[in-house]
Amino acid sequence: MRFRSSKKGEHIFFLLEQNALTAGKAGRLLQGLMEHTEGIEGQVEEIAALERFGDEVVQQTAVALQRAKHAPLDRRDIAALTDALDGIVDGAGSVAASMLAYGLDAPSERARGMAEAIAQSCGELQKSVGLLKAGTERHSELLALTASVRARAAAMERANGGLLAEHFAAGQDAETILKWRDVYGDLRRALGETRSAAVALEGAVMGRGRGLLRRSRGLRAHGAH
Repeated sequence: MRFRSSKKGEHIFFLLEQNALTAGKAGRLLQGLMEHTEGIEGQVEEIAALERFGDEVVQQTAVALQRAKHAPLDRRDIAALTDALDGIVDGAGSVAASMLAYGLDAPSERARGMAEAIAQSCGELQKSVGLLKAGTERHSELLALTASVRARAAAMERANGGLLAEHFAAGQDAETILKWRDVYGDLRRALGETRSAAVALEGAVMGRGRGLLRRSRGLRAHGAH
């Protein structure tokens, strides 16, 4: 599949926005899955479709970066952001697939809380990516969003001790508990990817700011001669 932006020169930004949109949808589906496990097959297929679409976006981004003489942002930051957003979708897909394969239902409060945190962060990341191509006057707004994402991931990580305690307290058998351990691992992976995406966004903004500053200084120096 080939993606096209509406304005020449904005193709990479367009692809990043598609990537963030896909992560946002996956986050909402994951949260819905944890709240309503009925009809899980359909929810799993929806997330799997997003994974396939996301993989195409990643491929198109790599091609666009190869062809671009001058990328709008640091190429390393674009690649890191693309990989992290795709990792969120993959993590959500792994959670959904495991729950279906293992026949799991009645997610714990901790699992629902982690899914909600992922969904909230995906929403903030989607807004942040939308602000990337805005002027520097929007950078503070973007950085406030990424700071929120990082803080949420850190808070959830600190609270992740004893994730399986609720399952032991419920008297679940060892096999079921081990299945839930796999699900928690994928949830933590997705949360980690939200933090990685936030860090990549911050790097892109700071790199862009340094580039604009260098250009401004160069113009001033040229005008002084």
